[in-house]
Amino acid sequence: MTLILDVVILGKPPGINEMYINIRGRGRALTSDARKWKENIGKIVKLRAEEDYKKYATADLYLEIMWFWPN
Repeated sequence: MTLILDVVILGKPPGINEMYINIRGRGRALTSDARKWKENIGKIVKLRAEEDYKKYATADLYLEIMWFWPN
């Protein structure tokens, strides 16, 4: 059975230049702004899923992200 959790997130993520920093000898890492944005998105999705927890508790999950830019 396929279940759909539909979540609309307003706003936009940090730009690519604001999302990563280069760390010598270790490669790239997320900036603090990107980590905060990612954490907030996770909280929004988790809260939305918890609203109907029993339905999603035993389901396999599939994630699809679609970005829409306003005209």
